[in-house]
Amino acid sequence: MFQKHPLGPVFLAYLTGVLLHRVGGDLVGPYLGLVGTILVGRWLLSRFPWNLLLSYFLILASGYFQTGIHSRPAKEFLSPCKSNPTLWRGKLLSAPIQLDPGAKWRARIKLLSCRSGNHWLPIESGRTRPTPWVEVSDSSLARGDSVQGVLEIESYSGRQHFWENKLPGFKRYKVKSNFGMIRYRNGLFSSLGLGKLQAQLSAALRKSLEPTLAGVLLAIVVGEKRYLSPEVRKKWADAGVAHLLAISGLHLGLLCVFVWWTTMTLVVFIPRFPEYFCVRTLSCVTTLGALIFFCWWVGSPVSAVRATVMCSFALVGNLWGGNALSWNGLFLAALLILMARPLALEECGFWLSFVSSGALLLFMNSDGINRGMKLKRWLYESINISVITGLCTA
Repeated sequence: MFQKHPLGPVFLAYLTGVLLHRVGGDLVGPYLGLVGTILVGRWLLSRFPWNLLLSYFLILASGYFQTGIHSRPAKEFLSPCKSNPTLWRGKLLSAPIQLDPGAKWRARIKLLSCRSGNHWLPIESGRTRPTPWVEVSDSSLARGDSVQGVLEIESYSGRQHFWENKLPGFKRYKVKSNFGMIRYRNGLFSSLGLGKLQAQLSAALRKSLEPTLAGVLLAIVVGEKRYLSPEVRKKWADAGVAHLLAISGLHLGLLCVFVWWTTMTLVVFIPRFPEYFCVRTLSCVTTLGALIFFCWWVGSPVSAVRATVMCSFALVGNLWGGNALSWNGLFLAALLILMARPLALEECGFWLSFVSSGALLLFMNSDGINRGMKLKRWLYESINISVITGLCTA
């Protein structure tokens, strides 16, 4: 299997490094000793692939140290400004939300600096940066926008994260009162007009549709699941289709098919275009761009990143005459996510997404995709996919 899918050992080596750090340092010494013994055995076995093993060992070490950097406990937050309340600056981590009609807009921000006299004092490097919910000026703000406003911050006791348990007397903070945060610098999302477009789309759906239906559509189209009530989430979970609310392979696959065939259909009507350019290549490039844009549009969750990488592999494989589905796509997606966010390994969504996709690759035959799909075979494959996905996410 690994001879046909060389990214498998690379991913497993990096995953081993991440797991070694998360399990604890007790296993590191014996493991390094074992690897050293195997490398010394290279002198005894002339054909032993010591250089390949050394490469995997370096990948393992990079996974171990990268996880150490991301999981390093931060120091307790200390406000650089003595006065409270005071003027703060921060960056939006999510789009504003309005749970009740007429209520004020609220969003989660990351505090960066506060105003003292004529200077902005940043939070010291290495210290925890609070991410409280605050009231914002309007709904046109988007994630990545820089905002400022007067906040009064106080500490409170609440559920602690794993890294907070390592800090004695660690405190969490929330905003006791604020007077509305306003934007002073646009992020990339707002600079392209996408933040305003998302706000208008959200407002139009919530105004014209029933709240439950609007919440479901916003979760699928925008990736905004905060408008889903707990009752709706429970009903979807009881029905075994809760995975449809998360942007994943189903949504990216439908988008991929739509953009591909729309581009193919429109381009052939351009006079003399198919004679000088490859329509298939243009459709592939256009679809790849649409997949990457949509993944960014919905906030790049784990399931969307995994689906984007695997769909890209399917497009390139189809273009070059290879298999549409490949384990390499799954391994590469997992490797890229762990390299950027090693602590995603502790998230339930990470395992649900990759276990269900791995089960589909294991039990389904990708060769049939390149052949004509008759109705009977299509129904059979659809039932198999639904059953396998339901069992893996139950």
